[in-house]
Amino acid sequence: SMISTSNYPARKYGVRAAMPGYIGKILVKELSGGKEELVFVKSDYELYERKSGEVRGVLEEYDPGLRMGGLDEGVLDLEPYLELLLGGVGVDVRGGNEGDSRE
Repeated sequence: SMISTSNYPARKYGVRAAMPGYIGKILVKELSGGKEELVFVKSDYELYERKSGEVRGVLEEYDPGLRMGGLDEGVLDLEPYLELLLGGVGVDVRGGNEGDSRE
C-alpha cells in the first residue's frame, strides 16, 4: 500500500507521501536503529469530510467569500474582520503600523 501522508516524526526518517509502505517501514526501522517502527493509521474519509465542513463553517463566519482548494486548504480575506476588530487603531493590516519608521 502507498503512504498518503506522514507526520513530522516519520518525516525525520524520510517517510513521505506517495512512498510505498514497505519502504517507509524499512527506513524507520533502519534509521532508528530498530528503536521505532512505522505505524499505519486507517483513514476515515467520512469523518475527515465532516470535520472539514465544520471548520469551513467557522472560517466562513470571518469571510463569506472563502475559497476552498480541497477539504483541507482554503484562502480567506481577514482584512475586513481585522479592520472592524482594530478599527481606528492606525494599523495597516497589510503590514506594519502607520507612522512606524522602522523598515
